[in-house]
Amino acid sequence: MPSDDLLREQSYLVAKGVRPLALVVEGRSSLASGLAHLERFSLDGNLAFVIENEAGDADAGYARAGWVVHLLYWLRNTEIPQERRAQILGLLLGYSADEIGRFSDADAGTRYLQARLRCTPN
Repeated sequence: MPSDDLLREQSYLVAKGVRPLALVVEGRSSLASGLAHLERFSLDGNLAFVIENEAGDADAGYARAGWVVHLLYWLRNTEIPQERRAQILGLLLGYSADEIGRFSDADAGTRYLQARLRCTPN
């Protein structure tokens, strides 16, 4: 589990509306006892959560609303293209649409160049 200071900071950012979701643990197993620790630092209006995906790994953190946790659960347990998964997660973590677009465009450009380089004759 992350440090108490990190948990306080992430809970604060969610409570103040900086982002709707803060992931403090991603893709770990055996977090059942971690929820009580997260709840110690959860500010009013925040939801401390631990959700398991179908592979048995867990994500934990703070959310501002129940629908945010449900969307994260859906995101982790539904077959969707990786690019869309990253965009949705970016929105949940509070990144702007412009920043997500720049990242997606840069990633698409990188993939295009890599494909071209593989096809270039020696």
